[in-house]
Amino acid sequence: MSGQAGLKIVRFGDTHSYSDIATRRMFGDLAVVEVLENFDRCLEAAAMSRLVIAMLPVHNTANREISCADGVPVEERAEGMGLRVIATPELYVNHVLASFGRLGEIDTVYSKGGALVQCSKFLDRHGLRRSAAIPDSKAPLSTSGAARYVADRRVPYISAICSEEDAVHYGVPVVRRNIADSPDNRTKFHAYARADARIPEGFAEAARRAAGGK
Repeated sequence: MSGQAGLKIVRFGDTHSYSDIATRRMFGDLAVVEVLENFDRCLEAAAMSRLVIAMLPVHNTANREISCADGVPVEERAEGMGLRVIATPELYVNHVLASFGRLGEIDTVYSKGGALVQCSKFLDRHGLRRSAAIPDSKAPLSTSGAARYVADRRVPYISAICSEEDAVHYGVPVVRRNIADSPDNRTKFHAYARADARIPEGFAEAARRAAGGK
C-alpha cells in the first residue's frame, strides 16, 4: 500500500483475515500496513508513535468483549494506554469450514479462539475437536493463520474456520458455509491512535465513512 504522510496501520492477522478485510474496507490504499504478532504489540506501536494507527477487533455479537492474551479487554488496555478511538467500523463475519477432506473425515478444526466459540454448535453437532494453536506452539492462531496451516499440510483430517477469502487465497476447498451459531455474526473494530496524533484528511474522511457504515 502507498503510505500517506508516513502513517502506518498495524493489525493482527494475515492477508484476508477479518482484520485485514476491515482494514482494507476502511482505509483502502491510504497507508502502509504492518502485521504484528498480537493485540498488545499493535497497541504498543500506536502508543509509541503519532504516525501509527492500530486496527483491532473489540467486540463480537457472540463472544462479547474481545481480550488480549492475558484476558484484559482490548478496549480497557487501549484506554489505559491513553489511546483514542478515531473510527468504529463493523464487519459481518461469515465463517466457513475449509479442508481437503470431507466433513466425515475431519477430526480437528483450527482457528482463533473467538471463531471456535462462534461456531461451537456446529462443531459440537459434528463431534469436531478444536484448537486455537497449532501443535507444538503456544502462539494463538488467526483465522487466516489456520487456513494457511491447513493449506501447508493438505491432509483430510484437519480443517480451518476462516473467511471464504482466506480459503480461496490459500486454495483450501470450502466444506461448509455459514457455520456460525448466529446468522447475525458481527465484529466491531476500533481504529486507535494517540491523543496527539494528527490524522490527515484522507484518514479522517475514511473514519467518518466507517463510523456510519458496515
